[in-house]
Amino acid sequence: MSLEEKLAAVRQATAQKLSAESRRTIAETIERNRMLQLAEQSLRVGDVLPDFALPDTEGRIVTSGELLDRGPLVAAFFRGEWCPYCDVALRDLDAAWPAIRDAGASLVGILPERPEQLQVTAELKGIDFPLLSDAESRFSALCGVRYAIPDEHITFYRRAGIDLGERSGTSAWWLPLPAAYVVRQDGVIVEAFVNPDWSYRAESEALVMAARAAAGETA
Repeated sequence: MSLEEKLAAVRQATAQKLSAESRRTIAETIERNRMLQLAEQSLRVGDVLPDFALPDTEGRIVTSGELLDRGPLVAAFFRGEWCPYCDVALRDLDAAWPAIRDAGASLVGILPERPEQLQVTAELKGIDFPLLSDAESRFSALCGVRYAIPDEHITFYRRAGIDLGERSGTSAWWLPLPAAYVVRQDGVIVEAFVNPDWSYRAESEALVMAARAAAGETA
C-alpha cells in the first residue's frame, strides 16, 4: 500500500469521527494557507537550503554543514506525534531510511518540539532516523513553511488535549506545512514537496530516488 493510500484511509476515518464544526475549522485553516500562498512562497527546486543548527533528541546540536559534508540530505518537516498523518508519514519514512542511507544521503525529521518531547515522539513511534528540534519554528520560517494557527483552530486543539505551546516549550502556536526537501551537497534543493493541506505528504519512494540521483551527481 502506498503512502497516499494510507493517508487517504486516515482522511476518511478522521472525517467520520469529527463533528461538522471541527471539519469546518480544519478546512478553513487549510484554505487560509492556500489563500496566503504559503506553498508557492516556500523554498523550491533550485533554491539553497538555509543553514541550520538544531538539537536532536539528546540535545546534541546537528548542523546542515556537517550533514552535507557527508553527502546529500533529505529533510522533512512534521507537526508532531499527535498528528495522525505525521504518524503514518514518520513510519513510512523510517522504513525508507535504509535505502536513503545506502544511497549515501542523510535523513532528518524536523519538528516544532523541544528535545525532551522529541525523545518521547521517537520512542512512541519507533523512529530510528534522527529527529531535530525546531521548537521556536525559526527554521521552518526560513524555509517559508511556517504558519500561525488561527484562534478557532487553537481552541479545537486545546479541546482535543493538544497543547502545542507545552510541546514546544514556547508561548507561540506555530506549525510547519508538510514539506520535504532533497538537497545536493552544495546546498541546492533538487526535490521539493510542500502542501498547504497536512493530510498530504511526499512519497518516500520519490525522496529515495532523488537522493540517489543527488548522490550520483557528486560521486
